[in-house]
Amino acid sequence: MHSSKCIRKDTNVRVLVRLCAFCVPIFVALALAEVWTVKAVRSSYSIKRQSLEALAGQVDVLVIGSSRAYVGIAAKHLSGVAFNLAGTSQSVDYDYRLLNRVLPELPKLKRVIIEVQDLSLFYQLHEGSEAWRQYFYEQEWGISPLELKDWLDVRMFSRVALRTFGFYRSALLAAIRSYARGTPFVPDSSIHDIDERGWWALSEVKADLSPAAAAGALARHVSLMKRSYEAANLAYLTGMLSALRQRNIDVVLVTLPVSTSYSRGMNEEYWSRTQEAMKRITTEFGVRYFCFLTVPEFGAEEFYDTDHLSARGAVRFTEVLRSELERP
Repeated sequence: MHSSKCIRKDTNVRVLVRLCAFCVPIFVALALAEVWTVKAVRSSYSIKRQSLEALAGQVDVLVIGSSRAYVGIAAKHLSGVAFNLAGTSQSVDYDYRLLNRVLPELPKLKRVIIEVQDLSLFYQLHEGSEAWRQYFYEQEWGISPLELKDWLDVRMFSRVALRTFGFYRSALLAAIRSYARGTPFVPDSSIHDIDERGWWALSEVKADLSPAAAAGALARHVSLMKRSYEAANLAYLTGMLSALRQRNIDVVLVTLPVSTSYSRGMNEEYWSRTQEAMKRITTEFGVRYFCFLTVPEFGAEEFYDTDHLSARGAVRFTEVLRSELERP
């Protein structure tokens, strides 16, 4: 009996040793990958945070909103020292919390431009295929997800978990080539298109503005829109306006241009509710609202796709917006 116990104990020890021999290299590799990702792999979120921190003492105009504002408002073409803090799929709840996060660090801030679109009151980031982006806000800004269930995700604290194995396989090869050439490693060439004012200049392409392309974008957006978010998002929006009014900061609400094929297919109920909300808000808070949805008209070469401006269109739109802002 005693002999069988010893054999069983020895077997358990051997299994444990083999398990450790298998797991330890994996944990070491993950730890090294995590450290390397933090130090060498930049993202649009880290770039915008670092750029804003570098200009914090000078910024007097801040732009927030979704990807339409991110690519559609060229901050350099606004008056003063403007910075674009909008982001891809950035919803109103993140606008609110991001604004509260940076406000104390911007002593010269005089104006905030808030983008309003057809999704604004009916969408939140934690829904849909773009929900993974909420973990970048946690890691770069310390802004935690709204839903408690998302707090249990490993991506809350791991940058490695936010990327795929394929990314690291290709990134490692690219890093080795960069090291051999003596050039900086850049994991994603598109980050070169983000300037020091936070504007992402989309490359010039021949945009597909057909009704079919617009229908695809509209269907994707409608699938994310819920009436149940309207009250909460209105509270976030009015919360921003209240906080800014207390600091005597001018607020401008702006709807950016979309293609005709997109605007014609927009959900009439959601858009009319949005416009009614804008009327109430402008009256209550005394702020300005500019709706450039289809006026002035932009040409096909000024769109990247049916609801985003190209770099050329963004520059022209920003100049139009600046002219309106400078009117007495």
